[in-house]
Amino acid sequence: MTSNSEKIYKSSDDDSGADPKPKPDPKSFSQKDIEMSKKFVPQPGGAFTDANVRSDFVKKVYAILSAQIAVTAVIALLVLTFLKDKVNFKQLNADNDRNGYIIVLIVMVVSIAVTIAVMCTFCFSKTARRAVPLNYILLIVFTIAQTALVSIICCQYGGTSIIIAFVATGVVVVSITLLAMTPFFDITHCGCVLFILTIIHGFVLLIGFLLVWLLNLDVRTWEIVVGTLGAFLFSLWLLYDTQIILGGKKYELSPEEYIFGAISLYIDIIQIFLSILQIVGH
Repeated sequence: MTSNSEKIYKSSDDDSGADPKPKPDPKSFSQKDIEMSKKFVPQPGGAFTDANVRSDFVKKVYAILSAQIAVTAVIALLVLTFLKDKVNFKQLNADNDRNGYIIVLIVMVVSIAVTIAVMCTFCFSKTARRAVPLNYILLIVFTIAQTALVSIICCQYGGTSIIIAFVATGVVVVSITLLAMTPFFDITHCGCVLFILTIIHGFVLLIGFLLVWLLNLDVRTWEIVVGTLGAFLFSLWLLYDTQIILGGKKYELSPEEYIFGAISLYIDIIQIFLSILQIVGH
């Protein structure tokens, strides 16, 4: 027994008197119609394929990143100029300023805790990455926390070391960005590997700190080893994050996640800078 729909379908086919539906003439479509239709055709290897959308996304990410770096650099410079003696641990010990020492440590711990909390929120919550103004609020909080941490760490080093680290970081960032733009390789499928390496790096930092403290080992050697490992690890992260932002690889960010993209690049660059500062710092 056939269904009603099948009967209707057959009767329409058998109706020789019905006028056939006119086929659309391809010439009747404008260029705008053709371009609009392409946006709805699935394309391999990307969350968004329209060149204009991707270009606007990349511009927005790097504009936010530039603002973050500018804010961090200006505030760190002001702290170095006017508050270095009140933040430098050696100077605080020389002045026997125990309260100042504790306050600086608390600020560092809070900054690290806020950084981890915001990054976890972005990684595990799509709403936090995409919802406005929540994503902007988290961006501001994250940038303030990192700026405070960077300012304190910079106050422990000399001006020459900071300048060398700043220039070297710029060279690394430009080189990796250019490398990420090449079509010869794709590391966007290595996110889990990088995450595991980051956890291992964290344990190495903790164990190394305990060994230096308990066994009275050479601090300078430990700083060079940790700084080298950190610079290499976060250079890989920068390459990974740059590729998922530029797109055209196996995985890429959604155009709605421009805040997360900017924060990812920002933390990579900050960590590369701090790692190089550990290597060259005095």
